[in-house]
Amino acid sequence: MRRSLPTISILLLLVWGAPPSVSLSQTLSGRVVDARTGAGIDRLRITFGEAADTTRSGGHFRVGVSGTEPFLIDGASRGYSVFLLEALSLEGDAELNVTLIPLGPLRSGYYRNLLHLFKMMTGTGEPAQRALEDVSIGYDSSPRFTVLRRWDRLPIGVHVPEHRAKGFSWDQVFWEAVAGWERMTELDLFEAVEDPNRAQVRVRYSGGYSKVVFERAGPGAIPLEATLWLSPNLDLAEDVRSTAAHELGHVLMLLVHSEDPGHLMYWGGAAGREVTEDEALVVRCLYGLSNLTEMHLYRETVPVSRKVIEQKRVLTVVLIQFLLALFVVVGAH
Repeated sequence: MRRSLPTISILLLLVWGAPPSVSLSQTLSGRVVDARTGAGIDRLRITFGEAADTTRSGGHFRVGVSGTEPFLIDGASRGYSVFLLEALSLEGDAELNVTLIPLGPLRSGYYRNLLHLFKMMTGTGEPAQRALEDVSIGYDSSPRFTVLRRWDRLPIGVHVPEHRAKGFSWDQVFWEAVAGWERMTELDLFEAVEDPNRAQVRVRYSGGYSKVVFERAGPGAIPLEATLWLSPNLDLAEDVRSTAAHELGHVLMLLVHSEDPGHLMYWGGAAGREVTEDEALVVRCLYGLSNLTEMHLYRETVPVSRKVIEQKRVLTVVLIQFLLALFVVVGAH
C-alpha cells in the first residue's frame, strides 16, 4: 500500500497539472473598451497563443507572448463582439487597444444583433442586397470591402442656404432633422457653417430626387466633402424633415439601406419618419471605432475553427499526460 500512494499522486499531478510552459519573450498590454460608451470592459478572456489573461477594472490586460500567434478577445460571454487576429507578431513589447461593439439587444427583428445591423448599414459586412439610388461616391476610392470609413471628426460642418417654398422654411426644417439625430445619439454631429467654401457638406434644393454625393476624400477614402440634394418635389414640411433625416444618415456613412420598414434608413417609400434607437446605436458605435477599422476582425461568436484548435490542443495535452502517467504506473509495477 505504501507504493500505491505516490503512484496515485504522480498520476493526479500529470493529468491535472499545468500545461507545458511557454517561453515568454515579449509583453502585449492594452485596454478593451465599449464602442457605444467608451468605458472599459472588465472580465473578458483574452488569449494570445498559449498565454491568457482576463481584463481588469478599466478594461486593462497584459499577456506575455512569444512568436506569431492568434490573438482572441472573447467578448461574446459578456454580450460583446468577438475580436480575432489570426496571426499577430510582435517585435518587442507592444500595446494594443481594442474597441468592441455590443451585440444587442435590438428592437428590430430583421437583424440578429447590433453587430449584424452595424456591418450591413455601414457596408462592411455581407454584400448589400439592394443597390442604392440616393448615395453616390464621386471619387475613385477603390475601397477594401470590410474597411470602415467615416468622417474623421465631429461635428461635421454643414452649409444650409436659406430657402422658403410651399409655405415653409426648408432650412429651418432641415435643422429639425439634425436635431432628431443628435437627440437620439446624444452626439454633436453637425454644426452650421456660413461660408459654403469652408463647409464639409453643402445642401442644395434642386435635382430630380433627394440624394447624397460624396465628392472628395482623403487618404484611405475617408470622406472630406459631400453635397446633400433635397428634391424640390417635396410638398409638406414633414416630408422634407424625414427625407433630410434619411439623407443625413447617409452623410454620417450609413451607406446601405435597412431592411426594416420601421427604420428611418429603410429603402422603401414607406420608411419610418424618425431616427430609431437601433440606428442611433449604430452611429454611436460608428464614431466610437477608429477610422479605417478592419471590420472582418469582428465576429458574433468565436469561430468554430478556433474552438476546434483549442479543443484539440487541450485533448492533446491531456492525452500526453495520461500516457505519461500510464507509463509511470506500469513502470512502478
